[in-house]
Amino acid sequence: MDQETRRRIGQKDPTLTDLRIVSRFNSVRSPDNSHVGVCVCSNASDFAWLGETIGNNTSLESVMLRGDNELGAAIQMFADGFKRNASILRLSLKDSVLSEGAAYETLMAFQTIAAI
Repeated sequence: MDQETRRRIGQKDPTLTDLRIVSRFNSVRSPDNSHVGVCVCSNASDFAWLGETIGNNTSLESVMLRGDNELGAAIQMFADGFKRNASILRLSLKDSVLSEGAAYETLMAFQTIAAI
């Protein structure tokens, strides 16, 4: 995971309002805007950490999840942390393991999801 984006999320950087979580770096264009962060999340521990950290964040407004990693129990851990967030207004799922199942149901109860 990109250390700069990880630091910004962990420190609740108020300028980071848009987060893109992908399984491979080439699956999303690196943004030119400082308010956008890209996390390449290819393992379960990073994914679980992201969910917990996003749950405590107060500046994120938009999150995009893209990728097909098999992350096992970390998927539900991510969803459980994510659902505590009150600032996110938009959630997009693209080719995501969170597009179905129990974690999807958890997120549906929390947010209106725009599946793209």
